[in-house]
Amino acid sequence: MLHAFAPIWLLVAAGYAARRWRLLGQSAATVLGWFVFHLAMPAALFVTLARTPLAGFDGRGLAAFGSSTLLVTSRAGSAPDAGRAEISVITALKLVAQPAIASAAGVLLQLLPDQLRAVVVCAGLPTAQNVFIFAQQYRVGEAIASRAVLTTTVLSLGSIAATAALLGH
Repeated sequence: MLHAFAPIWLLVAAGYAARRWRLLGQSAATVLGWFVFHLAMPAALFVTLARTPLAGFDGRGLAAFGSSTLLVTSRAGSAPDAGRAEISVITALKLVAQPAIASAAGVLLQLLPDQLRAVVVCAGLPTAQNVFIFAQQYRVGEAIASRAVLTTTVLSLGSIAATAALLGH
């Protein structure tokens, strides 16, 4: 499992170092954010969808994951605006509540064990970098988005390992 996350952690570390030591100048975060928001994410989404065969697609896994995302994001907006307390709430919702909701939905939808495991592990992945990119693009909540991405990324290794162990893999 570590080898799957290593490239992501290396890119995050490289980005942190570039920002910390101002290797790319003052506007690096803005320029790179613009690139990701307007070019890289749409291109990656297009390529992924274009290469994905839809024959035999089982929408139950997507329904389980989507319901967990919807419920968690509806609760995240009610987190108190208090720095660490807010990060704690966001982290608990993302790494504990969302996988638990996805698991319950998957059981209700009678997913096969491998499907259930995939849905629950995906639900427990850390807050996506896209959250920070969107916050930066719209200049809203950049600090909290940055802290949420960092905190959930660091803690997700343990939560994903625990999820895999609980689901028998």
